[in-house]
Amino acid sequence: MFLLALSENDKRVLLALLLTIFLVFVLIGYLGFVMRRVMKHQGKKLDYYIADPVTTKVITNPKHFVRYAKKKNRFIFFKKARISFIVMLASFLCLVINNIFIGWNYNPFADTEKGFASILFLWDFQHPSCWTQFFETPLYLFTKWPPLIHTPVFHWSSFGVYTFVIGIFFSGLFYLHQVIAFMARKIRINKLKETVFSKDLDGFTQLNVIGQNQNVNQNQKSN
Repeated sequence: MFLLALSENDKRVLLALLLTIFLVFVLIGYLGFVMRRVMKHQGKKLDYYIADPVTTKVITNPKHFVRYAKKKNRFIFFKKARISFIVMLASFLCLVINNIFIGWNYNPFADTEKGFASILFLWDFQHPSCWTQFFETPLYLFTKWPPLIHTPVFHWSSFGVYTFVIGIFFSGLFYLHQVIAFMARKIRINKLKETVFSKDLDGFTQLNVIGQNQNVNQNQKSN
């Protein structure tokens, strides 16, 4: 009965609200899944760098293990993260060289003539027809796709600007990935320091030791 009492406009608003909530939950779930995969992979990757010193008894206590593992973790991070800074520096250099020819009085991201926005589809999301008031509250919901106001136009004179924006975007993503990886390896270090050198007697009995010794003696006699 509640839905029947709603107008077509109210139904559209309610549908937009439910769709927004659904998309938010899907996005959060997907990001959480990706984060868990990355952290698990990067955490296990730490084992490759610290396995040999542990198995060969070069590291013999938790304190030494943590100090060595953190040092390795910082080394891996700075080695990988420097790639981002090199790409960022090269991107800025491309922008500077490009602006020597086309000038500096424009926004390299949003300008539709000289900036990166010139090669994008752009819609007018501020158009009044795209937003509908949520019943009688101050809240307005996005309920209609906005009109197209710009189509991509490639300008060779702005090639350096395109390179700059793409370089900054991907280097930023790569740096964020390295920060997440650094935190994952740090969590792995805290976990391993409690287990690698633990003296856990769960399931252990003296009879196990006696049985193992008897098996060893029998093998020696048989040889």
